[in-house]
Amino acid sequence: MSVEVPAGVALAGERVVVFGGGAGSAVFAAACAAAGARVHLVSPWACNELQDLVRGRLVTWSRRNHHGGDVAGACLVFAGSAERRVNVAVELEADRRRIRCVRDDTGLPVDGGLLPAQRRSGA
Repeated sequence: MSVEVPAGVALAGERVVVFGGGAGSAVFAAACAAAGARVHLVSPWACNELQDLVRGRLVTWSRRNHHGGDVAGACLVFAGSAERRVNVAVELEADRRRIRCVRDDTGLPVDGGLLPAQRRSGA
């Protein structure tokens, strides 16, 4: 499985915040970590793949729901919660702070310069 992160975003050393504990968040977090980002997960639960990233110290984890201020200092945010209201709140906070945001629940870019995470199977 591979993923394309937003084009033109240099992630090495940058903070990326991922919301939601599912497979889409795991794919996005792994791709960002592989690009050298400091990835932080905010979710009350995490799938096995995300837990593996946390155990491998590629991702840090706040085991809770979104709170205002969570996106501060990020260059990129991924809103991948199963709850639409959480993704909307994350998007609005990111927008207020002028931070790029990708929402996994819409299938559409939030910002014209960004592409949503794309899941692919195979080699």
